[in-house]
Amino acid sequence: MKKSLVSILLCLLFAGATPVSAQGFLKDLKNKAGKTLKDAGRSLSPASTSAAKAGASTSTKASSSATDSSNASDEADETPDALKGIHHGSIDDLMLFPAPQTTASTVRITVENDMPAISSFYDGAAYIYSYPQKAFFIDKKGRKLFETDMAQSDLARMPRFEQGVFMEIPSQSVKKPICIRDKQGRVVKEFPKASSATQFKDGKAIIVEDEINYMHTVRYVDTKGNYIYPDLSYKVKSLYLPSLESANRKTSEGLTAFCIKNGNNDDWKWGFYNSLGKIAIAADYDAVGDFHDGLAAVMKVDNGVARWGFIDKNGRQVIAPRFTVKPSDFDSGYSLVIDKAGDGYYMDRSGQFKLGPVHKYPAGKDGNYVYISPFHNGYAVVGVEVKETYGHSVYFFTVDANLNRLGWAKLTTSLDMTCQDFICYEGRYYIKQNYGGGDRWMQINPRNFDRIGEGDTNIFSDGLRLYNRSQNGFVNDNNELVIVVEESKF
Repeated sequence: MKKSLVSILLCLLFAGATPVSAQGFLKDLKNKAGKTLKDAGRSLSPASTSAAKAGASTSTKASSSATDSSNASDEADETPDALKGIHHGSIDDLMLFPAPQTTASTVRITVENDMPAISSFYDGAAYIYSYPQKAFFIDKKGRKLFETDMAQSDLARMPRFEQGVFMEIPSQSVKKPICIRDKQGRVVKEFPKASSATQFKDGKAIIVEDEINYMHTVRYVDTKGNYIYPDLSYKVKSLYLPSLESANRKTSEGLTAFCIKNGNNDDWKWGFYNSLGKIAIAADYDAVGDFHDGLAAVMKVDNGVARWGFIDKNGRQVIAPRFTVKPSDFDSGYSLVIDKAGDGYYMDRSGQFKLGPVHKYPAGKDGNYVYISPFHNGYAVVGVEVKETYGHSVYFFTVDANLNRLGWAKLTTSLDMTCQDFICYEGRYYIKQNYGGGDRWMQINPRNFDRIGEGDTNIFSDGLRLYNRSQNGFVNDNNELVIVVEESKF
């Protein structure tokens, strides 16, 4: 920016102006330079058009800050009233961060092909599978822990450690039983009769053991392989079973969802059990969510129509089942409810709507909400139509539980109330943005809508982010590749 301003001044100085007088010349020069600087500042201000902002994205942060400071009065004049006094979050800064760089400490792991299947880190270990070699685990220093007979390229089905162990489910071509292994690769417990199993969640896993006459026994086990929760074990003859991974749920507010087969048909029912493995709420529902703010969403099918409502921890109905689209979990006293038309509402614990309907299509009305997200740990994102000089634009805000607006931004993508576009994982907040060739999760500070680092298709897990674009590996908070997984040259 400094170089361009110097060039402007030099051009004016040698523009061939007639030297009427030194004083007149200097006054004319001052007026022309002032107008040029003012125009340049406006074109680079955050309130400028998206095209101008995209063109300015290659500028450095330092020059952008200097421009904003020198044109503060001009920007204030053009900023819509609805945005004044609210922090302009840097989430809408399109300037791309540099690609993660290797350092002297980067560890390189060699595999047999250039498209290995890699999991995120869980409990200090990550899984790598590169056909035709055996799959193996590594620690956060890139050291190989041990090989495994579990060959899996589907990210959702990859093994993951929890509390120092994982459930090894060998492929059918490998004649080995399902077992639990520790981080040294030692077998903790084998299950010779098991035909399927889940990974551990909150220290428990589900296994299915085959019996005679096509019978199956479904059981819970702990990380040592002990059978637990006898009240939740059951036998089933049908070969059809629901997805085990979805059946093994995480505990929330002291209660955990479970499913069990009802009768001889394929009618599976859901309920909740407590920390002792005792049934706390009977399995009377066709589907359930998890408990948050003391309530859980539950669904029953009535005359072929699925309807959702909410119950408390005693199993009492608090909000009648009247929603055909599953509401979000309660957080900060609100649940996001979507109607059949795709419009959204914030509902409180009494079942009353506190905001809505929020129509997904803009109506050109100043202050009109066009998007609301579920709350996560006290924060949400909302989209609002804001009147500008030439019509209306949609601006997005991060808000607290009182709907106080904390930071604003003009995003590159429209958010969808029916999708999870704003999430929180391991204490980090992310919003989905489309830029640089596809959807990426951008980490943000919800208190001011500032971006944190560069967006990517993956999010941080166990302190590292899986990176698989120009290179394969893991990135830390300093945008450094701490581990690189690369194909062997020979």
